Amino acid sequence: LDNRKMFKIIEGTPPQWLLDNIAQSKDKLKANYTLKQLKLNQMICFCLLYDDGQLVGFSGLQKWKDGTARVNSRCYITPEYRQYKIRGERVRYPWKYLAPYQIKIADKLGYKKLFWSTELYKRTGKTMALTIQYATQFLPDGWSYNQLEGKHDVNGVQQEVCEILKS
Repeated sequence: LDNRKMFKIIEGTPPQWLLDNIAQSKDKLKANYTLKQLKLNQMICFCLLYDDGQLVGFSGLQKWKDGTARVNSRCYITPEYRQYKIRGERVRYPWKYLAPYQIKIADKLGYKKLFWSTELYKRTGKTMALTIQYATQFLPDGWSYNQLEGKHDVNGVQQEVCEILKS
């Protein structure tokens, strides 16, 4: 019996039922997840991650200024998949599946510099460093993560930023 799960990425728009669920939730960033605020027109691709037909979450590769793009933009993972343990290991779905997919697309389009950013980490510097440590094992060849010190202005919000650079 094959216990490996079948994860699949489909490019598209999140289903309205999910956006409705988020709007009624207590999610801190729920205002970002309306169809308008997802800014799909700025996305190079918008990815929905499925686990055997079950929607795990979504995020996009967002066009940015200065020839860069933002990986895992408008990232959302459904509450059912936010657990910290799965058979003894924590799976960070955005970094195991969505980011590598988006970085490969950016690579094909000739991008050399990408970034990701977050405002949610409670432990400045630490949580991002741990995420990078985890995410590096899934990073496409020729790319590396470079965590920037402190916080940076991302669309008027102070955020932690990590560059994703093509060597």
